[in-house]
Amino acid sequence: MTPLFVDTAGWMACADQADPAHRRAVAARDRWLERGGRLVTTDYVADETLTLVLRFACDGASLDSAAAGSYHLIPRAAAGRWPPRWD
Repeated sequence: MTPLFVDTAGWMACADQADPAHRRAVAARDRWLERGGRLVTTDYVADETLTLVLRFACDGASLDSAAAGSYHLIPRAAAGRWPPRWD
């Protein structure tokens, strides 16, 4: 199955239970993973997402911890290539 690139907005929709797209994003993520799909992102997106998660967590937001372990990181050197090679 083709890897699916997820940007910060997608990760945050999965993580932030108050996000209007939370349920749809979590359902889409779970369906993709159940079908054997892979979610990919870059280290830049991971950094931005984790920064936002920490900021919201400090503000007392309800975050979904299941989003944290469901991605594959594209090394910075490969981020300019699409689709990335997995070798």
